[in-house]
Amino acid sequence: MFGVNELIKSFRLNIALTEKQKDKILRSGLKDKTVIDYLKDKLNNLTIKINNEDEYPVIELMNKKGLLGICYQTSETIAVLLNDDDYVERGIIARGGLTNSYGLDHSWVCFKYNGVEYVLDASLNILCTRDDYYAAFSPMRYAKINAETIKEELIRQLTLPREIDENRYNEKGLLYDIGMWDSGETSLIIKHKDEIDIDGSDDKNSPLYGNHASYIADMEDGKFKKLTFHIYKKTC
Repeated sequence: MFGVNELIKSFRLNIALTEKQKDKILRSGLKDKTVIDYLKDKLNNLTIKINNEDEYPVIELMNKKGLLGICYQTSETIAVLLNDDDYVERGIIARGGLTNSYGLDHSWVCFKYNGVEYVLDASLNILCTRDDYYAAFSPMRYAKINAETIKEELIRQLTLPREIDENRYNEKGLLYDIGMWDSGETSLIIKHKDEIDIDGSDDKNSPLYGNHASYIADMEDGKFKKLTFHIYKKTC
């Protein structure tokens, strides 16, 4: 997670920053450093599994820039672990920062901490104030969905009655299948028996837009104690 001025420069020039540079920028870019610990605490129980790789904590994948290409699904998943009045925004952002070169459909999470509104853009590995984010990318927003609405829909789908065909899983509870991309290319899919598939929508104003991932959820009293998000995406 790094500061917005260096973000614009690196985004324009496609420059990879070292971890030391990121840390220096982060420390100078956020006035209230405790927001980092706040987020880490909120997202402590969220892990993400991409394709057939191991699952990792969301913050670790952010630092590796491992969430590129799944901004909608990741933003929705993060939002359910934040406060109900936080929200997800979707829109078109300027590719080069402070330019009019629009064209990147995108999604990010907005949350309030100590009276200040922040943006967590997990896909681009950004944490900054909402004002800074809008100054950098000038988003043309077309949707705003409250975290409470997203959480209610996800819980509804996760708690629907489901039938499990035990014969499809091996002794380790794993299912091996073949998935197909829109291009016609195929890939191996490995899923655990506890994973529940989500039926996302093509409506950009819906709570789970474009989300056809699967989840393993440990819930108590309507809250997520642990959440594993498993998504397949085409390798860039």
